[in-house]
Amino acid sequence: MTLQETASRIFPGRFLSDEHLDDGFLEVQGLPRSATLQNCEVLASGQFQYRAGEMYRSSYLVRADQLVLLVRMIPASFDRMSAQISLTQ
Repeated sequence: MTLQETASRIFPGRFLSDEHLDDGFLEVQGLPRSATLQNCEVLASGQFQYRAGEMYRSSYLVRADQLVLLVRMIPASFDRMSAQISLTQ
């Protein structure tokens, strides 16, 4: 399976951008704050923030369809978030 097909399984029914971001991530937009990863095994996870007072971001290392992926969950607004997905090397 391709990265885009696998991302569609992790976030079913969500819009996937056709372009990769500059750092090689594929972006999933318009996720509700309650969105969870589906159809994958979470191998590791953590939360971080760049600056005090900023909303926390979450990162996950997951296995899906024989691929190991890094997934970053990024707050986009009060009730929405986006996800960035990349193949690990």
